[in-house]
Amino acid sequence: MAENPDLPWTHRSLGLSHFYAGRFDSAEIEFQQIGLKGWQSEVPHWIVINRFYQGELTSALEFLEEKKRSKDQRTRERACRLELSVYDLLGDKDKARASWLYEKTHLYVTWRLSQKRGGDTFFVDSLLALDVPDAYYLGNTNEALRLCDRLSQQISQNDLGGQYALDCSLWRARIFYTARRFNEASNEYQTVLREERKTIHRYRLADCYYRLKKYRGAKDILVQIKKNEEPVTYWIDFAYAYPRTFYLLGKVNEALGDAAGAMKAYQQFLEIWKEADKDLPELIDAKVRAAKLSGGK
Repeated sequence: MAENPDLPWTHRSLGLSHFYAGRFDSAEIEFQQIGLKGWQSEVPHWIVINRFYQGELTSALEFLEEKKRSKDQRTRERACRLELSVYDLLGDKDKARASWLYEKTHLYVTWRLSQKRGGDTFFVDSLLALDVPDAYYLGNTNEALRLCDRLSQQISQNDLGGQYALDCSLWRARIFYTARRFNEASNEYQTVLREERKTIHRYRLADCYYRLKKYRGAKDILVQIKKNEEPVTYWIDFAYAYPRTFYLLGKVNEALGDAAGAMKAYQQFLEIWKEADKDLPELIDAKVRAAKLSGGK
């Protein structure tokens, strides 16, 4: 790094170092430098992660909207996929659906599929990249699950397994979770976690347990989540899930009668989100809960 201090991956590494240390302004400066050094399409990814993590949702989405108009095709594609991921994570069904339809209309999905046309796995790839998400984003839960069953059969018949099987389980988990079928979602997330221990999967499983009133199980998961142990640090879902683990832990501790533990968790959450948009529901609720725990002071 010392020999090549002005290369894009150097700025990415520096940005991540600042990000992990909570120096978010410095992280953003380094992430902007990535584009100036030739990795223009990478910039939306890192900037949005940095802002989304802090709860700066409005500025993150405004940035993506700007990048969707970029002259660079890869930058536009990256911005579209990120916007879809953000709305999906937030549970904003209408905007997620609009983002999905935009991506389909602009042929990003079908273009990626065309690269595999004629291959042995094309039918499975088509189900994963187009058919299942189309049913999911259009709100056709039963059809999405039926397609997942068909996908699972194809994976088994073609002896694919591996990443295909994991992706199928992930889709089932997302569909069940969105449909508020938390018992079934928790079963799928347990399957997923045997293969991929990402923060988002553990957070979703803990949230399922919380909603099912399995508070001890939820806490056991949440207290094990560590920022520096995320296996894939560069996914947008980490920026969504990690700060919210403290908010959820606060609610879990409250349900278990641990007021001190709840207050500590809310304070950790509010510290991360000290620059967050003021109208975010989790932020408002965390402040109300923390105030009640402190006697309204």
